[in-house]
Amino acid sequence: MSESDWLEKEFKNIEFGDKRLRDRFFSMANIFSRRPDETINKAVVNFADKKATYRLFSHKNFSSDKILFEHRESTSSRLQNESVALMIHYSSFFSFNSKRSIKGLGNIGGKAGDQETHGFIGHYSLAVNINDVPLGVMALSTWSRAYDDMWEKESDRWAEAILETEKHCPKGTKLIHVADREADQFEVLFTLIKNNKDFIIRSKHDRIIENGDHYLRWHLNKKKTDHEFKIFHTKLKKDVDAIVKYGEIEFFDPSFKLNGLTSVKRKVVLNILEISTTGEVAEKDRLHWILLTSLPLKNFGDASRVIDYYKKRWHIENYFKILKDGGCKVERASLRTFERLEKYITLFSVIAWRIYYVKHLAEAAPDEDSSLSFSEEESLVLKIENKISDDQRITIREALRFVAKMGGFNGRKSDGEPGTVSIWRGLIKLEAKVEMFRYLKEKYQF
Repeated sequence: MSESDWLEKEFKNIEFGDKRLRDRFFSMANIFSRRPDETINKAVVNFADKKATYRLFSHKNFSSDKILFEHRESTSSRLQNESVALMIHYSSFFSFNSKRSIKGLGNIGGKAGDQETHGFIGHYSLAVNINDVPLGVMALSTWSRAYDDMWEKESDRWAEAILETEKHCPKGTKLIHVADREADQFEVLFTLIKNNKDFIIRSKHDRIIENGDHYLRWHLNKKKTDHEFKIFHTKLKKDVDAIVKYGEIEFFDPSFKLNGLTSVKRKVVLNILEISTTGEVAEKDRLHWILLTSLPLKNFGDASRVIDYYKKRWHIENYFKILKDGGCKVERASLRTFERLEKYITLFSVIAWRIYYVKHLAEAAPDEDSSLSFSEEESLVLKIENKISDDQRITIREALRFVAKMGGFNGRKSDGEPGTVSIWRGLIKLEAKVEMFRYLKEKYQF
């Protein structure tokens, strides 16, 4: 689980036209990777290094596109091992209300006191395999409403991101695009079906279906239940009763006008699935999803697969918690312009993925022997640190808590499970201790 060389591997081919810029990039990225929750001024201790870091973000050859390109190439390599993978799409607002001196930021909707909210928008596409391993960010667009729109409509970003990820997907890997209700737009659905791409999108609109006979919600209310089953409720942490209905629907482009701009009345045909929890579940905790999909829905096995794939959308929610809240806290950054901030966010988007990736691998099988996730030397150092005999077995969960304590986690009964940052910092300290162990072992031949 060594973390010393991941940056070199992830960005092995990155170039900025100057070796000094490249060296500065790796030096800076390594500092940020080791102290992801700190601002530049706190993470970079040396004054000269601080100045060099700020100069790097302002350098014209240091760009977000180059950072994203290299990470996307590495992500594509990881996707080569997958026959099927999920591409989870999501948009998020980055708020900088307390830093209004940053030039180039715009309104992101709503009010902050008496003023408009201040920041920019990011649209992300996160690759995740069907075993829940996050593989990387395949597409990322950031924009500020202070400038001219990047698209004729902001909603165009969904179709653009889908086509962008498909363009860089390796041959032999089938992508299933997953998105929440904001992606429920006719143009997005039409683009996916036209290009023969698979998708699961949560429905937002109550459309007229079946040649204008009735509305979607009415159709589902009249439809008989196809299956009753149990589903695990993440918030309640238990199985609850649920029913599922599924079938095929068709509907037309709602923007079509007989004498309007659209000359052909376009239609989409797709499958639909509705899942609702029943029984003794409080109203606020009830699940009700209506999912639009290109995947087959011929039986309950097909329906279960679609539900399982859509439930994996929570990965991007967890990823953003690391990027914005408990891990990297990027909204505390203070750079003079949106262009510099964009570079900072792109770099930290990769660091946040790596933190999430390592944490997930370590937690995937908590009760298994620690040797599945930790090397023999790492396990031995953890045992020495915690005064555990060499022949005693420790689980991955126990090892992870030992690591987190190295990173500042107190480990009291009331503390719950360790957080992302403490695990990440602990892994870095564990690596240093293992290196010292190897040095002493070689020197004293024990």
